[in-house]
Amino acid sequence: MRAAGSNPPQARSYSTTLENMGKRSRKRGVAPLRGAPAVPPKLPPRPPRAAQRARDERPPAPWGAVPVTEVMIAVGLIAMLIGFARGSAGVATMLIGLGIAGIAVLELTAREHFAGVRSHSLLLGLAPTVVLEAALFGLGLGGVLLLAVALPVYALLFLFMRDRFRKARDVRALSR
Repeated sequence: MRAAGSNPPQARSYSTTLENMGKRSRKRGVAPLRGAPAVPPKLPPRPPRAAQRARDERPPAPWGAVPVTEVMIAVGLIAMLIGFARGSAGVATMLIGLGIAGIAVLELTAREHFAGVRSHSLLLGLAPTVVLEAALFGLGLGGVLLLAVALPVYALLFLFMRDRFRKARDVRALSR
């Protein structure tokens, strides 16, 4: 039962409805009356923002539209899977696949990084450090001494790569 003097929902005035709504509800507008079709206006889809388009544009590969990087990554992954399936006899195949895929990934990250598209400072600093560690390990260096050489080299390369990306990003922002 309704209390005496209360209005049925359809008879409420517009101002009373707004007074009872919160801020978020007011931004959306008043709900349609019961029975009225709630059809939102059909607007054309918005084009992507310029910042979104510019961020997603990768620098062109030196070999044009041929997907060399993607093919190399796929070949490397297939070689790693074949090596893994062969067990201990496939270690060489697995390492070759890892090398092929790694080179392709480094090429793509270096291209994006030095063009100022995306920062890959950690990965680009790590790659030469791993090569240095492998060479030092091959010469017989190991343990804490190997870590003592690798950490400062990695830190310096990371800082250099981060600075290089910031400069490339600034040049890219100015050229738009």
